Amino acid sequence: VNYRSESFIAATNLPSERIAPHANLDASLAYTPAHGRWRARLFARNVLNRDHVEIRARDFFGHEVERYNAPRSVGV
Repeated sequence: VNYRSESFIAATNLPSERIAPHANLDASLAYTPAHGRWRARLFARNVLNRDHVEIRARDFFGHEVERYNAPRSVGV
């Protein structure tokens, strides 16, 4: 579990500048045989597939821009 507490995009700490706290759940499972010549690993990121704002900023013109976390991903 990766947890990030609330944060703000500016020193003024206005409610509109707040990024809510959030947590991500990642998991992995690995297998290595006794001879140790190879290893297999399964992984999953953002297991619960929850969306949250990772970064909020203002561009050159003063518009707010947000970047969201990546969706669930799995692999070998």
